[in-house]
Amino acid sequence: MTGVVRSGPRYLAGAVLCAVINNVILIGGARLGVPDTVGVILTWLVGSSVGYAWHALVTYGDRLHWRAYGQFMAGGALGTPLSWLLVMTMRKGLGWPMEWTAPAMTVLMLIYNYLNARAAIHWRRRKAAG
Repeated sequence: MTGVVRSGPRYLAGAVLCAVINNVILIGGARLGVPDTVGVILTWLVGSSVGYAWHALVTYGDRLHWRAYGQFMAGGALGTPLSWLLVMTMRKGLGWPMEWTAPAMTVLMLIYNYLNARAAIHWRRRKAAG
């Protein structure tokens, strides 16, 4: 549990970085007329790549590994349909503008992404140590 406490502020900084990137992509994309689905895919590609690098290097003090990156991106890809569903529900179902939708979705996805980051990076570490 002490690892979670020590890595908490670094994780939060990475989460804020990714949240800003995702919100810029979604809100900026909506203003430019980019379809919501394309915006969600771009947030996965860019946000998850930056998130993996940040969490591996800064949050957990590890090196970058293609296998861990693949697992992290796969975990992010699993969350992408959830992101898309949240965006569609908020935008189409509730009629929210993207300026409300993107931050709300970001907060909801934070929990999922935290669990994915820890699992991907620590699983590789445990396997290498064992």
